[in-house]
Amino acid sequence: LYSIYNVISALATTLVLQPETELSSLQPVVTAFQAPAGRTEHFTWPDRDKKGTLVLVKNPAGFNQALATLVNTNISAAVTTLLVAINDLPADGRDISWLWETDIDALTDNISIICSGRRAADVAVCFKYHGLPPDKLTILPEPEKAVQAALTATGKNFGILCNYTILEPIRHALLQQGGNSYAA
Repeated sequence: LYSIYNVISALATTLVLQPETELSSLQPVVTAFQAPAGRTEHFTWPDRDKKGTLVLVKNPAGFNQALATLVNTNISAAVTTLLVAINDLPADGRDISWLWETDIDALTDNISIICSGRRAADVAVCFKYHGLPPDKLTILPEPEKAVQAALTATGKNFGILCNYTILEPIRHALLQQGGNSYAA
């Protein structure tokens, strides 16, 4: 999602700084663009009829945008399980209180939440106090177990929202479980 804004900005900058540039010369660059791993990366498991979307989140605005994209999409692609993996290592920032500023209270009872990472229990408390029923919350700090739970959950689609240091362990677990990665 954010990558498209970056691509559009780069194209606009090119056209402003080099107005003689032919638009057709930029098409191969745009066509060849691939978002970095974990930046709205999609995974499929054809043998399981499952699809997952991995999104890096760093703050309330990014979390809310990713959540809205994953949950408020058309009914056939809407996620029924959300894996939220949050660590608190220096690269992530020790303070995860920003989670309390997110729009998670907009989630319905139709979605199950898997909480993972070093702060899995804190994530679960946050979701509980935002009104999600405790029976819809599962705490699995280990990324491998959290991914396995998402793959065996009901529904065809699941979303994964995670911060920096847990992104690669989650992505690795998705690939280890046979996920085929592609960027949209």
